[in-house]
Amino acid sequence: MAQINVVKDAENHLDNLIKDKEIVASKLDPDIDYYKKKLDKDIESKNQYDTIISELLNNISFAEKRKRELDQAIAGNEHISDIDAEKKRTENLLEDLKVDAQKFTDELNAFFRKSYIELALKDTLQEVNRYINEKSEYLPVKGFSQEMLERCLDDDECQLCHSHLTKQAQNIIQQLLRRYELAPVGTQTLLKIQPQIESMCHDINLYSEKEREFNQKDIDYDKKINSLEDQKAELESRLNQVSNVEDIEAWIKERRLHEDSIKHDSEKKGEYVAQLNELRKSIEKDQKDLETAEKANIQQNTLYSELNFMRRARNVLGDVEREIVGEIRDKTTAETKKYFDELAYKTQTFGNISIDENYQLTVYHKQTDPNGKMRSMLGSLSAAEKELLALAFTLAILKVSGYDSMLVIDTPVGRVDDNNRRNFAHCLVEVSKKKQLILFFTKTEYDSEIAQEFDPVAATNKRIQMSSNEEESLLED
Repeated sequence: MAQINVVKDAENHLDNLIKDKEIVASKLDPDIDYYKKKLDKDIESKNQYDTIISELLNNISFAEKRKRELDQAIAGNEHISDIDAEKKRTENLLEDLKVDAQKFTDELNAFFRKSYIELALKDTLQEVNRYINEKSEYLPVKGFSQEMLERCLDDDECQLCHSHLTKQAQNIIQQLLRRYELAPVGTQTLLKIQPQIESMCHDINLYSEKEREFNQKDIDYDKKINSLEDQKAELESRLNQVSNVEDIEAWIKERRLHEDSIKHDSEKKGEYVAQLNELRKSIEKDQKDLETAEKANIQQNTLYSELNFMRRARNVLGDVEREIVGEIRDKTTAETKKYFDELAYKTQTFGNISIDENYQLTVYHKQTDPNGKMRSMLGSLSAAEKELLALAFTLAILKVSGYDSMLVIDTPVGRVDDNNRRNFAHCLVEVSKKKQLILFFTKTEYDSEIAQEFDPVAATNKRIQMSSNEEESLLED
């Protein structure tokens, strides 16, 4: 755009000349060939590092830009994901607690059913237990049934200690069996059910204590369930205030990925920059070693002078190229801001415009944040404002480059919302006063509102109509 290619061609030509001279020098001195290969290898590594660092900077720039857009979209809802997670955790706890409460209810109902029967039979059970205790005195010893004593005689062995029965022991057992025969009818049967009767009587005595325990446990379950349901309702109320919870959670996740990417790429960039600095030192040493080797040979004096001059010239050309590129960027920035200020209809909103080394545009708000830092508006521009910015950038490039060519724009207001269509159309009319414009509209795009802006100032108005066979288009007035 500013004849940079002329400078680059000169640099490339000097590089070729330097390489040719270095090849000649390498043939005159073996050391020169060694230093040349080392220098070329270091320069190649440096170029690779430059490329990698440039890619990392682009990645960081993209991630930071996207993160700013996500920050604006998420603003005020950073903790919505935690609220949603807490709601789900509360629902799970409530569900588990209700399951436990139902199990307890079943246990409680079973207890009351069982206790109802025992309480209804309380007097009868106690009377039966008293009667059994009275009749048990007719039996020899509790715990020795008639069947057990009979087995002792049949087996000639004690069923408790498994020892052989003596004559005396046999006589004692026979006496005990006669006492069983003299016991009232049914006493042995009552003794068999006595443990169960005693257990039921014991349960009746403990009924009041168990009833209090069950009632308290039932109250505790109700309190816990009510507390969790209140907590769930509060969380649902907070979530209902946000209409796009899933989108915000996805944005927060994406922002976290970009933050990790920025951190990772920044660390990598720092490592590569450190290695690049060491490599530059190595290249500087290689160049000195090469120059020393060249000076060591008297026959290379002239060649050395030429190489030294060429390298300085190449460095000068590099500096010139950077200065020209920087000047072009500054002029382009100034012209872009000038055109954007002329075209934009929010004169109290937009402030400065910047263009970085990668020609990435950024528009800032006139007002700074509380820390005095400029606030980027690029992520909040409307479609019309973005097209205005692109138009201003294009006009600035044309002016800085010196090419006063016309502009061709296809569907200029196709992506502009209804509120800004006429404003943007008016801006295009203003641009047409200084530069020829050729605009292509669709039939639906060129409505009456747009026509009111362009019809009075259009030099010509043509319609492109597709033929019936759809193989050609016809130009009509």
